[in-house]
Amino acid sequence: MTLLSSSFKSGPVRHGVMDKPELYGRYSGPIEAAAARALDEVWPLLRWSRPALPVLDIGCGPGDVAAKVLAPWLPRGTKIVACDISAEMLRYAQANNSLPGVVAYERLDVTDALQLEQSGVWRRGPYSKAFAFMLLQWLPDNRLALGNIYKLLAPGGEALFTIITKICLYEAYEKMSQDPRWEPYMKDWPNFVSPYCPSEDAAKDFQELLQSEGFEVLHCSVRPEALAFASEEQIKVVLKSVNPFVNRLPEDQRAEFLEEVFQRFCRMNGMTKDVDPMTRETKYNFNYMSMTALARKAAKLGL
Repeated sequence: MTLLSSSFKSGPVRHGVMDKPELYGRYSGPIEAAAARALDEVWPLLRWSRPALPVLDIGCGPGDVAAKVLAPWLPRGTKIVACDISAEMLRYAQANNSLPGVVAYERLDVTDALQLEQSGVWRRGPYSKAFAFMLLQWLPDNRLALGNIYKLLAPGGEALFTIITKICLYEAYEKMSQDPRWEPYMKDWPNFVSPYCPSEDAAKDFQELLQSEGFEVLHCSVRPEALAFASEEQIKVVLKSVNPFVNRLPEDQRAEFLEEVFQRFCRMNGMTKDVDPMTRETKYNFNYMSMTALARKAAKLGL
C-alpha cells in the first residue's frame, strides 16, 4: 500500500468534504457515542475556571455532538461556540440542533491564520476548552490548525482531539483510483488520507507536534474504535456522507461507485458484525483506529 510519504503532509485544505449534513446527521448516534467515550476517558484530567469561560466545538458538522453530548456534560452555565467551515453544515445545525443561550454557531476555517482574529469565533473568546472530534484527519496541515486553536484558548485552557489514524477506506480509495472508470475523479485521493496513516507511531508524532506548538500533553493514546450501527444500509449512508469523490461523478455512475466503495470496505473488515447474545440483534461495526489526545496551554505566557 503506497500512502503519503510524510506524517504531516502540507497541501490544500479539504473544503467541502463534509458538506452533506442531511446524510451525515441521519445516523449520528454512534458518532455521538464515540465523542462521549472520549470525554469519559479524559474528564478527570480537565480543569474548570470560575467564572465559566465558553468552550469551542471545532468542526461541529450538523451540531449533534454540541447539542446532545457537550451541552449535557459541561458545567452549568457554560456556553458553547460550535464552528465549522461548511455553511451547509451550519445551516443544518441551526435548524436541527438549536439550543438558544447555550450553543452559538459560527463559521470558521481553523487553518486560516489571516482571518482568525476577524472571525466571530475570535470575538466570543477566549475559551477554556476546545473540542475537535474527528476533525484533524481531514486537514493535511495540522500545524496551522493547532496554532490557531492555541491562540483561541485562554491561558490554562485545554484541547481534546479525537483523530482517525487508520481506516481501510483509505486503501479502498487507493485501489479504486487505479481503475480506469474512477481514476479521472480520484487523482487527488492522497489528500483525503489522515496525515497520521503512514506513521509508525501516531501518538508520538502527534505529541511532538502539540509540544512544538506550545501545548503540554496530558494524554495521548491510539486504540481500535468501532461505531455500532443497526444495519448495513446505515453504514452505506455514512460512507456516502463522507465521500469526497461521489459528487464529481456523473449521476448515472454514482450508485455503482458507492457500492464498490462499500464492498471493498467490507472485504477489508472495515465492517464487521456482532450478534447480541440476549436480544439476538445484529450490530454492524464501522471499524477504524482512533487517537485521543488532551493538551493544555500554559497557564501564563512564557511558562
